[in-house]
Amino acid sequence: SEALFHAKEVWFRLFLFSFIFLILIIFSSIFFSSSMTSSLRKLIKAIRAVSHGSLDFPIEIKTQDEIGQVSQEFKDMTELIKTLYGGLEKKVQSRTNELSKKIEEIERMNELMVGRELKMIELKKEIANLKEKLGKE
Repeated sequence: SEALFHAKEVWFRLFLFSFIFLILIIFSSIFFSSSMTSSLRKLIKAIRAVSHGSLDFPIEIKTQDEIGQVSQEFKDMTELIKTLYGGLEKKVQSRTNELSKKIEEIERMNELMVGRELKMIELKKEIANLKEKLGKE
């Protein structure tokens, strides 16, 4: 009877420890999966923001796992894109300024040439008038 009591007590303790261990495993699984999905959701949100043109969207993932590494690489990539985009904008602005100056120069030359052409036409008319007057005299 005492041996049976000890056997039941051992089984009860084994069952209790197994149950507690199972509960701990379930809670730790829930915790790790929720932290992983939370990180993935943040990364997806950042990817969507960047794909819509928001290169300044903050990426707040601090984990050291693979998701954290991917997040850091994504952050580095967006910084590089911002830098390259800024350089392109400067180049475009510089080229636009150069083209504007060239267009102004061409317009001034065009005005000068049109003015000279008009003077040439007037001079031709004057020469024709003078020839006509000389021919009559």
